[in-house]
Amino acid sequence: EKRQAKFLEHRLKCTKARNEYLLSLASVNAAVSSYYLHDVLDLMDCCDMGFHLALGQALRSFVAAESRSQASHMQGLGSLEEALEALDPLGDKAKVLEVHAAAFCPPLRFDYQPHEGDQVTEIQVELELRDEIVPRAQNIRSRLDRQAIETEEASPSTESLKSTGSDSGGRQAGRKRGQQQETETFYITKLQEYLSGRSILAKLQAKHEKLQEA
Repeated sequence: EKRQAKFLEHRLKCTKARNEYLLSLASVNAAVSSYYLHDVLDLMDCCDMGFHLALGQALRSFVAAESRSQASHMQGLGSLEEALEALDPLGDKAKVLEVHAAAFCPPLRFDYQPHEGDQVTEIQVELELRDEIVPRAQNIRSRLDRQAIETEEASPSTESLKSTGSDSGGRQAGRKRGQQQETETFYITKLQEYLSGRSILAKLQAKHEKLQEA
């Protein structure tokens, strides 16, 4: 009976100890599971310090700024395209002439100044002068025709001069400075020849018309 009592006593103690162990084991496992399933996430959220929120706001601000920049860039390109389409060399030249009319307006014509009361203002073809004036008129007519052809041939040089000036920053950017100056000098010389020829043409035309009237 004593052995039986001892056995039951020790068995009860073992049962209590096992129960305590199982309770402790369940408690520890629950605590560990709660830590890894819940506490770790809460700790990460606590240590986050609003990182993702701040990063999201920064990225949204960047995207918005880039969008505005792109929109502004496209708007600028559109404005440049409109300005390009609105380029009007002839209109701009007319405006310059209008604004600075005093500088570019032709001066008054030279009036005929009679000498000692002479009031004759037209060319007189007297019989004695016909043999001199007729050949001269024919010579002026021939010179006028030749000069008109030469001036017409030189006329494209003015367009070439314009294109040369505009190309100096483009196709000629890679050329040597000496070559560019040589090209510019050539076209400027051609322009001088053209302007000089046109002036001569105007003078010959005026003389021809006067002789024709006579």
